Amino acid sequence: MKINRHFFFKAAIFVLLLSLLGESGAAASPPRRIVSLAPNITEIVFGLGLGDRLVGVTTYCDFPRAVLKKPKIGGFSNPSLEAILALRPDAVILTEDGNPPEIAPRLEKLGISIHVFRSSSSTRGSIMSRASFTSATAEMLERLILSISDASMSIWMMDA
Repeated sequence: MKINRHFFFKAAIFVLLLSLLGESGAAASPPRRIVSLAPNITEIVFGLGLGDRLVGVTTYCDFPRAVLKKPKIGGFSNPSLEAILALRPDAVILTEDGNPPEIAPRLEKLGISIHVFRSSSSTRGSIMSRASFTSATAEMLERLILSISDASMSIWMMDA
């Protein structure tokens, strides 16, 4: 059965953000000032109750309503490097599907922690050295998605 890629992408972001929260004794402290370069990332950050950590978003980020008060760093496909730097972020979260490919290396060169989501592969915790935790969580989410999908299909077949 084919898994909805958008749902899995959101689940991968959820796993990443869990790892950003850190555990006691983690080697790196979780970022306090985050810039999101994609609307779906912004929504998930707010959904996790971390909207207060977002210091910048794109002009396309319009949900939830609280995001409308956040500073804008430009568009999804044309973020302003200067606007991002002015916000002094601890981390910038972006996506391979829409953000310009040159933005990630430029941010890294300036010493800003970044994470690029690639829809073709799942995130396994390269951020914050949490690979085993996030890998296990991602596998659990994959099993959960499959079981929900199977259950939904069974209910749908019964109604048909």
